[in-house]
Amino acid sequence: MTTNATSIKSIKFHCQVPKISAGQLLGTDIKSTFIQGSVEQPLSYLIDSGPSGLLLVFQGPATYVYKLSDILGRIEIAG
Repeated sequence: MTTNATSIKSIKFHCQVPKISAGQLLGTDIKSTFIQGSVEQPLSYLIDSGPSGLLLVFQGPATYVYKLSDILGRIEIAG
């Protein structure tokens, strides 16, 4: 886990994802993302607001990376 990450119970947000069919890019879809931590897999996040603009979510050994520009609306965090 990254040392500057903030420990939380859950995180929820809506994100744009590419819509692909038969190898063709057909635009974007909006997907709801909800990640919940547990004792076995603690949850934390880190926001990199630098030039890349990333949201990093750490769940146990897994790391999920989202571009802030792809996130729609607000990020809901339960601490």
